[in-house]
Amino acid sequence: MDSADSRESLVALLAFIVLIVAAVFFIRWFHRAYRNLRPLEGSEPRFKTWWAIGGWFIPIWNLFRPKQIANDLWRSSRAPGEPANYVPALFQWWWAFFIISTLIENASFRADVSASDVDTYSTLAVVDMFTDSLNVVAGILAILVVRRTTARMDTRAAQTASA
Repeated sequence: MDSADSRESLVALLAFIVLIVAAVFFIRWFHRAYRNLRPLEGSEPRFKTWWAIGGWFIPIWNLFRPKQIANDLWRSSRAPGEPANYVPALFQWWWAFFIISTLIENASFRADVSASDVDTYSTLAVVDMFTDSLNVVAGILAILVVRRTTARMDTRAAQTASA
């Protein structure tokens, strides 16, 4: 059990490092993209720019503010004739996987701290593998959100520059 715990701790540490690096890159992109809304739209964004970073870290607000900002990023680069409130299902799926995996992971972590028997550790290992799978899906969806949003914003910026 000790060797399994050591392996799991090493994998968890590596996963945590990868998560931190990915989060830094993602939040930097998120902030930069949101800061570009003013020149892209020609109007003030719905929220202050600092929300693009702070929204991830303020409890309760972190359940919805980043998604609102992501929606604004998408909507700011809408094509002519596209409905003003349209946001693709990709954004809902990304956010759902992110929130669900985070909630399950937090509950699993709290249970792991108080676990004391092999059966509980075994069950928590399965839960951890499940949340890792959810995190992988959320990460892939986040990459798609970044790529599609960036492409749309680049197209809109080129149109705005040529006009």
